[in-house]
Amino acid sequence: MRPMNLLDDTVSRLGRIREKGASLRSIATEPGVPYEWLKKFAGGHIQGPSVNRIEALNAHLRALERGSRSPAKTR
Repeated sequence: MRPMNLLDDTVSRLGRIREKGASLRSIATEPGVPYEWLKKFAGGHIQGPSVNRIEALNAHLRALERGSRSPAKTR
């Protein structure tokens, strides 16, 4: 089933990319989203994330899925 909104889409993309071995730290470097924020977001601890951060993160995750960027693998 396709996600219904930008937030759900971003959460889904983040999960898929992390399943491939990408670390949160490597993901956070490109979109200008602080690592600590991304860690809280990935853990479901941010109730109302800023749309600006979600848009930036979503665009970055789309680029990672297309293969135009490659995140570092988790050690």
